[in-house]
This record gives sequence, C-alpha cells and structure tokens, in this order.
Amino acid sequence: MELEKADLLKTTFDIITAGKIILCPSWGEYPVYDELAYDVMCCDSDRMNAYRQAVFKTAKDKTVVEIGTGSRAPLALMCVEAGAKMVYAIEANQDAAEQASRLVRSKGLENKIKIIHGYSTTVKLPEQV
Repeated sequence: MELEKADLLKTTFDIITAGKIILCPSWGEYPVYDELAYDVMCCDSDRMNAYRQAVFKTAKDKTVVEIGTGSRAPLALMCVEAGAKMVYAIEANQDAAEQASRLVRSKGLENKIKIIHGYSTTVKLPEQV
C-alpha cells in the first residue's frame, strides 16, 4: 500500500512523538533534495519558533541573506514578516528556486524577496550585504 504524502508526514510525526528513532537524509552533505525531510523541517514547531525568535530580534529594517531557502522560502517570508527591507534568498537546487520564485510572486513579494539560483560561494548579490 502506497502512502499519500500527508499520511506519510503524519506517520513520521507519530514516530517522532513516540520517541522512536527516525533517520532523514540531510542534503547538506550531498546533493539531494528530499521533500519529506524538508516537510519535516518546515513543520517542526520547535525549530521554526527558534528561528522566529531570532529573526524577529534581528531582521527589522535590515537587508538579509538567506542561504538554502528551499521551495517554500519559509525563513525569507518570516524575515519580511519581521520587517526586513529586502531578503536575498539563495537556493542551489534549480527546481526549488523556481518553486520559491513562483511562491514569492504569488504573494506579491518580489519587491521584498529576490530568489537567487546558485551557490552562496559563487552568486553575485545586487548589493553589498
């Protein structure tokens, strides 16, 4: 039986909350983009609340660079919500960068968030940050 994505996420969260070990791939060490791992990170309330606290303390009236924004750009969106002037969100995965760009446009935030496809070590930002 094949699980739907929502069922798979619910199952994953059930395993985590039951205190069982779960292994998720990390694309930091090798070039994969795992939707399940990304979903788990985006839905992790403790993780996102920690980011929220840090972002809301530091981003107001600033120009921000985010590295590895992902397809949903949650931290870039959070920076705008916190009052950032501009966010340059860098994403190496082309599909994720394109999805993030579409999301930003659909929210009318292209004047606040610029999705930049490439690696942070090689991209050129439009301004010094």
